[in-house]
Amino acid sequence: MTSQMKSADTQSPSAAWTRESEDALVKLCVNAANENKSPASADEADIFRLVAQLVKTTHPAVAAALESLTKTYFDSHRPLQPRSFPDVVQAGLVRDLPRVRNLLERQLSGRRTW
Repeated sequence: MTSQMKSADTQSPSAAWTRESEDALVKLCVNAANENKSPASADEADIFRLVAQLVKTTHPAVAAALESLTKTYFDSHRPLQPRSFPDVVQAGLVRDLPRVRNLLERQLSGRRTW
């Protein structure tokens, strides 16, 4: 993951979820979609896949980019498979789905996230 976000491998599910970590997650996803940047880990790929579902109706191009990046990652890292969305949340990679969706949509619309 980026230096702004701890990898879930080192982050326990009970680790504090802060505005900074939310902001890092939003920036990671938006930058990946805009720059066609592949996920650096299976955790990032799972996050991209979940985020794509959160924004697919309002930002279909972003969702398509994230889904494509995720598919490419898992295709090139077999036998790894994407986790289910509940497993991604349970692992603590994304905590508050409605809040993350709101932050993403605000960021993608060019508004301040907080």
